[in-house]
Amino acid sequence: MLCSMCGKEIPDQGRFCFNCGKPVEAPAPDETARQDETSPPPREARVPAKSGPASVIGWALIVIAILGGWQQRSGGDPITTLFTVILMIAFGIGLIQGWSGKRIAITLACVVLVPMVVTIARPKFNQAKRFANETGAISAIRNIHAVQVQYQSQYGRFATSLAELGPPQSGAASPAAADLIDNTFAAGVKSGYKLAVTGNQSGYAVNANPEIFGTTGTRTFFSDQTMVIRANDGAEPATAASKELK
Repeated sequence: MLCSMCGKEIPDQGRFCFNCGKPVEAPAPDETARQDETSPPPREARVPAKSGPASVIGWALIVIAILGGWQQRSGGDPITTLFTVILMIAFGIGLIQGWSGKRIAITLACVVLVPMVVTIARPKFNQAKRFANETGAISAIRNIHAVQVQYQSQYGRFATSLAELGPPQSGAASPAAADLIDNTFAAGVKSGYKLAVTGNQSGYAVNANPEIFGTTGTRTFFSDQTMVIRANDGAEPATAASKELK
């Protein structure tokens, strides 16, 4: 480094010129380096959506999923339809956004596996639901027996319909509407079963049949004033000759 006044050489670590005594001026900091140190790091560039055949296929998948799901809203398995629509839309977005092949493969696997798992689990779920409905129907028959005993003690006979056991539309309870069960029960539908009470010379009879055989139940039930509940493993209504429920 040379002195700016006399031109003599100054050692690199010197603070003044040994010849003329002029102090050594510190070099100005590099403005470019200072800006680099103080300026925030640049933001990552946003990857634009892909265009081309993959994007077209992606949009087509989204449209098909929405239209297909709308058409299947009142039919088919709702859970399978919902998962299929969601995953098709996700796959379409992946094609539009340019997802990696691995990510698309995982999405495709989900599209295939989720409906399969739902299909496998659905029969067991339906079986459990049918069993719960049948248990509810049996419980309803037992409740009818209990209120029939109460009705007979009040009016000297058995009720010949569920309406006679139900609440009156107005006024006090009477043989025509004893107010022993609620409106829902008196309507004759309980736990996926249709219930009916009829009168006969001996007393009364109760029938409970599935609203949709095979879906809400697979057995029909019968009982009467003996309070013995009988079942039939089929769509035909159970009778007094059907097997006794143990």
